Amino acid sequence: MVNANLEQSFDILKPPSLNFTAAGMLQPGDDVFPKLQNLPEECVREVLLRLADHKDLENSGKAYSVMQRLVDEQRIWRELCRFHFTPQQIGFILQSCPPQTDWQGIYHKLRK
Repeated sequence: MVNANLEQSFDILKPPSLNFTAAGMLQPGDDVFPKLQNLPEECVREVLLRLADHKDLENSGKAYSVMQRLVDEQRIWRELCRFHFTPQQIGFILQSCPPQTDWQGIYHKLRK
């Protein structure tokens, strides 16, 4: 049952048909569903895990409270570190970190 619900939720992520005008693309109206807020938390997390830029990740947290909570998860920042930096770079920083690792802090140290 859980897998069926999760598969159904991922089907929701498929792009809707788009309407174009001479001026550009029309935005969906308020009556178009589903909206990001309607997706299960697992799906929103998967969307966030695909963001490659820390600014996009930080700004996405401003969209609504669930996204902010997910952006604060260590897993999101750990995956962003693994995407942008080599294991050697990460290991060098981890040597100087306390046992409780703050992956967001590590990401910003590695950026410098």
